[in-house]
Amino acid sequence: MSNAFDLTGRVALVTGAAQGIGAAIATKLAAAGASVVCADFAPMADESTAAMDAATRASGSQYWYLKANLTENGAPQRVIDEAVKLAGQLDILANVAGTIRRAPFLEHSEEDFDFVMKINLYAPVFLSQAFCRHVVGRQGKGKIRIGVIDSVVYTWLTALVAAISARFPHLELELTSDSARSLSHQ
Repeated sequence: MSNAFDLTGRVALVTGAAQGIGAAIATKLAAAGASVVCADFAPMADESTAAMDAATRASGSQYWYLKANLTENGAPQRVIDEAVKLAGQLDILANVAGTIRRAPFLEHSEEDFDFVMKINLYAPVFLSQAFCRHVVGRQGKGKIRIGVIDSVVYTWLTALVAAISARFPHLELELTSDSARSLSHQ
């Protein structure tokens, strides 16, 4: 019986992959045979590196670390471009990077809010857009998953996820050249 989750020959970009949930997703993708670009601002944690080494050794895939500051202007397109330079192409995008400022609500500054919005809202939207351009440009197909993940969910973070979902209700979908073109006309 074949593995329904066989990703051999596919290439994934996972943001927030240096540790935690992002690293776990990257490891599972690698174990399923995908080569993985692990993008994060932080260096990969030792246990994340060990897990990726084991997964890629077992599956015959490979992985790369890409230092990525998603708060910089133009970062989403640069991250996609650099990931393609490393891996040759992208088939899967997992938007896992997320952050929160842990402080009482009345102590949050505009800078805090902007920082969180850049990583949790702008980056997934514009990474997804750049990913779609890449997939359509090579007339391929791909898959996007948007997920803002944190162990503590505050009301405004829940509202943020709802805002992404309401504005872009079809972002978790299988992309083909035709479906990506039709999305651009909606």
